[in-house]
Amino acid sequence: MADRVVSPNGQSSRAREWRSRLSIFVGGLLCFETITGLWIWLLPFSVSSQISVLVHTAAGLVFLAPFLFYQGRHWWIYRSRPLSHFLITGYVAFAMVALNAVSGVILGAQALFAKRISYAWDTVHIVTTFGILAFVIPHVVQLITRDRKVRTEHAQVVLTAE
Repeated sequence: MADRVVSPNGQSSRAREWRSRLSIFVGGLLCFETITGLWIWLLPFSVSSQISVLVHTAAGLVFLAPFLFYQGRHWWIYRSRPLSHFLITGYVAFAMVALNAVSGVILGAQALFAKRISYAWDTVHIVTTFGILAFVIPHVVQLITRDRKVRTEHAQVVLTAE
């Protein structure tokens, strides 16, 4: 199994993945995008919410390439795993983030070039935000919980990285 592979420095591949700069960057941007998106949606219209929209959009554009690279790499590493709830939540989470990104790009283009944004795409963007919360959080929490239950030296290395 890929998670049992140990590098020359003694670090498992799963621990390395949890600690990778790309993983941390993508996770941080996903959290930032989710928080600012909910901020924009929930708070009243104001100058600060308009600035939040601009920052949210700029960060979303920065997020696209690293996210796609990270997801492609993540899929490549774990593609041979047997079907499980870990894989299912991961695939659905990926679909939610991908659809959210597509709707975000469309909304950004509409904001720049059209008279108004589409309420349908806005709804897709909001619904997929909650889909991200509903699947990314369980995906990550289930992995951490699994590794907490297993008290091997390997699991402790991965748990520390998580």
